[in-house]
Amino acid sequence: MNETDKKIPFRSKIKKWMLGLLPERVHMAIGRRRARKGDEARGIPELTKRLVNKHGRDVRRGPFSGMHYVSAAHSSSYIPKLLGSYEEELHGVIESYRQQNYSLIIDIGSAEGYYAVGMALLNSARVLAFELDPVARKLCRQLAHINKVQERIDVVGRCTIDALALIRDEGKILVICDCEGFEYKLLYPERIPWLKHCDLLVELHRADNLGDMESFMTRFQATHTVERISTRPRDPSYYPELEGWDIADQENALGEFRAYHQEWAILTARA
Repeated sequence: MNETDKKIPFRSKIKKWMLGLLPERVHMAIGRRRARKGDEARGIPELTKRLVNKHGRDVRRGPFSGMHYVSAAHSSSYIPKLLGSYEEELHGVIESYRQQNYSLIIDIGSAEGYYAVGMALLNSARVLAFELDPVARKLCRQLAHINKVQERIDVVGRCTIDALALIRDEGKILVICDCEGFEYKLLYPERIPWLKHCDLLVELHRADNLGDMESFMTRFQATHTVERISTRPRDPSYYPELEGWDIADQENALGEFRAYHQEWAILTARA
């Protein structure tokens, strides 16, 4: 091993340490910039313009069909949300929630509000949306307004165990969570007793520094039925809006560009 090879790990540690000193808002801005560069490399801006010019910005199908949409998605793929293919694996689960008499829906990591506003359109529940990024919070409020559900949605910042423990609701609660691994640090039934009686839809992340999927699922085995759903490929033929597009463009339009094979936990309270 030469001297250059020896220095690389040290340099990586220094870079990681220096990044850790940056304010949270700077990290968010860096994340948005990386997402934009990735989209540009795939030609997403041009594909978006092509789709929107012909079909507009309403969600085309799926449980949130007809939802009027904002001009951008936050930290996720935009075109799939317009097509209605976004997280298609969960459509059946979302439709089943339509039949439940929830009084409160909590969306942890709401981004621009796809689920927060979509669920408000499906039923009459109040919605509490937690989102760290102020840009995403602004989009979420805008999305709620253009769909005329702003009176039932509260959009707030950081979600903590203490904030969740303070929630008091006599009715049935649904939690939808996508918070980049922090689900392992937040969702503890022992510290938040009402979690034992609510339904949860949780996007599971590979974040060994925060926790692991198996231990997380074990927390709920005594009080919930537990199901795992995995991502699956998309079939462009299901989406007539993409007819005539090149195969590569179809794939990019439907792509959600996840870092790994995605899984979700569907946790349904037994009582």
